[in-house]
Amino acid sequence: MDFEPFKGGKFVDSKLGPIPEGWSIGKVNDVVQILSGFAFKSETFVQSGPYRLITIKGVQDGYLDISGASYISKVPLKMPAYCNLEIGDILLSLTGNVGRVCIVDRPNLLLNQRVAKLQPRRDKQDLLFVYILFRQDTFKNHLLQIARGTA
Repeated sequence: MDFEPFKGGKFVDSKLGPIPEGWSIGKVNDVVQILSGFAFKSETFVQSGPYRLITIKGVQDGYLDISGASYISKVPLKMPAYCNLEIGDILLSLTGNVGRVCIVDRPNLLLNQRVAKLQPRRDKQDLLFVYILFRQDTFKNHLLQIARGTA
């Protein structure tokens, strides 16, 4: 493994070989939860309103596109609180172009089905690591293989 920035640092043994001291080996699920969006009913869509729905189309590779996002006027009672997005949240496309990620950059957005929010398990700073990880071509290819059932 290549730990270029840590070459002069202290290393410890792990099941994968030497790793920088303080690092650990685990799964993505150890760092973040993948929370699926809510199934909004199309009859709640309005011409204009205070909330926009983020669908699979809005999650582009590295940016959020709300140009075609539908509006709703009020949040459904059964919608989980995490579906009310905050600036800085990281979103992941679950179908179609699987594995695209983007960062929420505006308020009053709601998470629709087929899109997931990556929720840190411990520290919000873990999101920086996760965003960079999910943007790597090798990781995106792994997600595609999982989605196709070939991994």
